[in-house]
Amino acid sequence: DFNKIINSLYKEGFKKKLIVIDENVNRLYSFSKYEISNTFFCILPSGESTKDIRFVLDIITILTNNNFSKYDLLIGIGGGVILDLVGFVSAIYKRGITFISFPTTLLSMVDSSLGGKNGINYLGIKNVVGTIYKPNKTIINLAFLNTLSDKEYASGLMETLKMGILYDESLVSLIENNDINTIRLYSKEIITRSRQIKSDICKKDLYDKGIRKSLNLGHTIGHALEEAGLNLLHGEAIAIGLIPFVNKESKNRIKCIIKKYIKLDYSIFKLDLMPLLLSKIENDKKNTYGINVVIINENNDFTLKKIDIKEMEDIIRGLFNEISLWN
Repeated sequence: DFNKIINSLYKEGFKKKLIVIDENVNRLYSFSKYEISNTFFCILPSGESTKDIRFVLDIITILTNNNFSKYDLLIGIGGGVILDLVGFVSAIYKRGITFISFPTTLLSMVDSSLGGKNGINYLGIKNVVGTIYKPNKTIINLAFLNTLSDKEYASGLMETLKMGILYDESLVSLIENNDINTIRLYSKEIITRSRQIKSDICKKDLYDKGIRKSLNLGHTIGHALEEAGLNLLHGEAIAIGLIPFVNKESKNRIKCIIKKYIKLDYSIFKLDLMPLLLSKIENDKKNTYGINVVIINENNDFTLKKIDIKEMEDIIRGLFNEISLWN
């Protein structure tokens, strides 16, 4: 019961709480109807456009106008967008306010709520402003997945697929050998194993100096596709972005998995997108005087490689030509 969970936080000494909720989640669960003393609600629009400085300032204004101290509590309820935004505000408000995350999508349960990366978009560049600031607590409730569409569920599954390709072959097989209805029965196992993979990596490399970079597999092209106005969900774009950077065996498996779980119009991947995609990639925050990519070798190990913009153009051209043959 949500009311009991929130009220129990008083036992931990929090006087005031601000709960920031995705509007779709609030519509489904009516969290803002709860009358809890010293608790404020901020309901924000769904979608990537919410990761914007204006919403950062809206949240800070509520905190400031209501005299929140850094020892009060900020709670984010939603998917990756809300958790990124609220985590970012948590890091910068009075140099760090207590933060609890309630992820409500599969993607946020397996990825966004872990590792402390928070960010907002600026000048059309994804996550160009950000912090590393971990939630004090993350509460996973599988009941949220019951109202998650198959499209959103599959998007989260593609982030798990990426982790499986890197670190857990049996996760890839689990996704490969089931369909969208059956795979939902394995949600707890998928979340537990994915979180363990990411948690282990972040313990070794919280600040993304070494092994954590492996988790960027597929994200260089994926983020550019996500930002290109193609109406792709994060996981959908990442799944496409994986293809050029894995070995032949993994490529064939990923292609079959995409066709099984994701309904895409493959005609949207047109070469006239190239200038926009290359512009997005050149501004990728992961770059250091060259484009940093993760590559899966034939022996299924990964390497980090730096390529130039011409090489990336050739890679995208090859990817789009390959996709054009899928139908």
